[in-house]
Amino acid sequence: MSEDESTKNVAATPPPRTKKPAKAQDVPDASAARQSAAERTQQKLEERVRPHIEQLAAAEPSAFQRVLDASIRKLTNERARREDRYHLLGAALRRIPTEMSGLVVVKHFKMGSEWTKAEIESALNAVTAAVGERTSEVGQMGPIVHGTLVSLVDAARKQEALDGSGGEQVDLIAALVRLHNVTWHPDREPLKGIPENPTAKVLSQASELLFRYANRADVQGISGRPTLEKVI
Repeated sequence: MSEDESTKNVAATPPPRTKKPAKAQDVPDASAARQSAAERTQQKLEERVRPHIEQLAAAEPSAFQRVLDASIRKLTNERARREDRYHLLGAALRRIPTEMSGLVVVKHFKMGSEWTKAEIESALNAVTAAVGERTSEVGQMGPIVHGTLVSLVDAARKQEALDGSGGEQVDLIAALVRLHNVTWHPDREPLKGIPENPTAKVLSQASELLFRYANRADVQGISGRPTLEKVI
C-alpha cells in the first residue's frame, strides 16, 4: 500500500464513539424543578399552620372566635410569617359559621395600626375565594360578607382617589367587584346582613366608592344590576 493510500484510510477512519448527547427530555426541566420547590414551600407552610386549622375545625361555633384569636396571638408572638397568618385566615373563612360576622376573621389581615391597600386586597380576595368555595351556603353568608364590608369599605374609601383617577398597583375596586360577582345572583334574594347592624350605611359607602370609577369596564358590568344597592 502506498503512503498516499495509507493516509487516505487513516483520514477516513471514523472518530471513536462518544457518549450520546442527552435528549431534550432527558435534561431536568428547570420550570419543573422550580415548581417542585414551590410545592415544597407550600407543604412546609401547611404543616406549620395545620395544628391551628385543626383546632378551628374541632371548635364549636361558640368557641370559633376565641380559638382563632388565640391562634393569631400565638403566631404573632412567634413572629410567624405573613403568609402563615394569611393561610390560617383563609382556612378560617372557609370554616366560619354562616351566622358570624366576617369581621371576626377579616380584622386579623391588618398587621399594623392602619390598613394598607395590600392588606385590604388580601382580605377581600380571601373572602371572595371562601365564598366561591361555599357556593351552597352563599344565601346564608350575609353576616360574613356584611362584616367584611364593615371592616374594609371605609378603609378602602380612604385609600382610593376621591375623583376615581387613582392608578392602582393594588386594585381594590377590582377586588370589590370580584366579591360582588360571587355573592350576586339574579335568582337569589339579597343577602341579609347582621340583624343588629343595619346594612344601609356600608352598602351606600361601597356604592359610592364604586361610583368614583364608573368609567371602568368592570364597574359598568355590574352597574345595571338591581340589587347593587342591597348587596355588594
